[in-house]
Amino acid sequence: MAVTGPVRGGASRASTAPRIDEIPERRHRLTVVPAHRVGPAVGRRRARAMLLLSAVLLVGGIFVIGMGQNLLGTQQIRLDYLQGQLASATQTNENLLLSRAQLEAPARILQLAEHRLGMITPRSVVYLTPVAPGPTVAGQGKESIGVRR
Repeated sequence: MAVTGPVRGGASRASTAPRIDEIPERRHRLTVVPAHRVGPAVGRRRARAMLLLSAVLLVGGIFVIGMGQNLLGTQQIRLDYLQGQLASATQTNENLLLSRAQLEAPARILQLAEHRLGMITPRSVVYLTPVAPGPTVAGQGKESIGVRR
């Protein structure tokens, strides 16, 4: 049996489509379509799409700016807190250094030695001269138990 008539599929379409070298010259001339030739529904659709796109971009931009401001505000609060802690620690350190200097003052140490500990300043100083040392205690201990050198 032979099939007569057009065959369904790509073979019949390929034979009826014009070849690239047979495309008429008018196809190569591109022109701008005037606004009155575009239907009003297409214009409204394009306007709605552009309006929606610009609204999304505007809302997104405002959201990003708001998030940046929020981050900046929280970091500023943290920075202020840390600067307050630093100032407090610096003041405490200065107070401790001042207290240490007052406690180490020679006049205070002399007053504590004389009044609290009962020490007095000697009227004269007697210097002792060293004498030749005799046998040491450690050496005598070894001789007494029978260890000889």
